[in-house]
Amino acid sequence: MKLNSECVRDILLEIEIKQSVLFEKLYYEDLKKFDSYAKHGHDQFFYCLYRLKEAGYVDFSYKIIEEKIHFFCFSKITWEGHQFLDNIRDSAVWKNTKKSVSKFSSVSISFLSKVASNVLSQMIKNNLSV
Repeated sequence: MKLNSECVRDILLEIEIKQSVLFEKLYYEDLKKFDSYAKHGHDQFFYCLYRLKEAGYVDFSYKIIEEKIHFFCFSKITWEGHQFLDNIRDSAVWKNTKKSVSKFSSVSISFLSKVASNVLSQMIKNNLSV
């Protein structure tokens, strides 16, 4: 399955909004109510969550038995995850980041984060020099 960067961004933005209480847990049934879940579908949504965990951007516990989720408890966006999210939050930065990487068939989340950081830095530099 190919990693969908739009889904990654949608998930992180929505988790940040929905997890409004410190240390609040989000369970499988909670996540299935997300707009990003409805928009991207079960497989893409959870595939992106697992890749975000591998990248160290989110933390959760889970139990899969016979290819079915029996337990899922999302705990937090990590420090690295917040840094990534802060780099891609702004719609203009996100648009320019996607444009920058559009020439490639795929890019990693960590590379996407670096590109977004560079785009953001360039946009700030251009605003300061005006």
